[in-house]
Amino acid sequence: MTKSVKNVVLVFTILCAFFLVFFSVELYMLNRSDDDERTGAAVSGGRQDDDTENGSDPDSDENDPSEDEEPPGDEGENGDSQEQDGPEGSPGGSRYELPMILEGLTLVLYADEEHFEHVHNEDADVFTYLDGGEASLFISYDFITPPGGINGLAGRFLQGYLDGGDSTVLGARQIGGSELRGVMVRGEKNGETYEAWIHSLTGSTTDGLAVVFVINFESEEQRDALYSILDTMVMVTDEDDEDDDEEI
Repeated sequence: MTKSVKNVVLVFTILCAFFLVFFSVELYMLNRSDDDERTGAAVSGGRQDDDTENGSDPDSDENDPSEDEEPPGDEGENGDSQEQDGPEGSPGGSRYELPMILEGLTLVLYADEEHFEHVHNEDADVFTYLDGGEASLFISYDFITPPGGINGLAGRFLQGYLDGGDSTVLGARQIGGSELRGVMVRGEKNGETYEAWIHSLTGSTTDGLAVVFVINFESEEQRDALYSILDTMVMVTDEDDEDDDEEI
């Protein structure tokens, strides 16, 4: 074989090797492109199926809130209580307006009627806990008299509830989480705890009419439920009501 023939064979071999490599690369890229398209289609189909199964079809009208829904209205026969629907941020439960003996003052509070029964007596209001055990809120009146004043009244106030047992006067404190303050006294009898607050309706600590809040409970759950009423209490005057009417 002559030298020229060898050169031709060598060139031909090199060209064949080059075209083989080029063809292999092109074939690999083509197969990879096909695999990517199949994978993308599978992922897209899977997401669409998931959305459909979860009921989150964006074209569905079932997720739109109904425009025909109406909020529940206020309830209450004598205007003493109303359902919790009211101004945004108002406490939960039914609204109670309890006129005080001292003219021009009204105690406003909220209580859940599913957990408490309200009974109005001639000179007192009682909220009885309905979820078991002995627990209640008793709102009544008493008189602050000299020389002991409001602290003297607090020292002897729970004697009737405790069958003469001892109680501890804890001083002037906020009544639950409400805006009202009163002299607090606490005592225990047969596993029940009694707490009372004496709030002067006249602002005097030496004499005058006072409203008294007494709670009794056997467990922390009952105590928390009773405090949920105390926390909402507000004392309003006729002037406050007139201001509200003017704003309306």
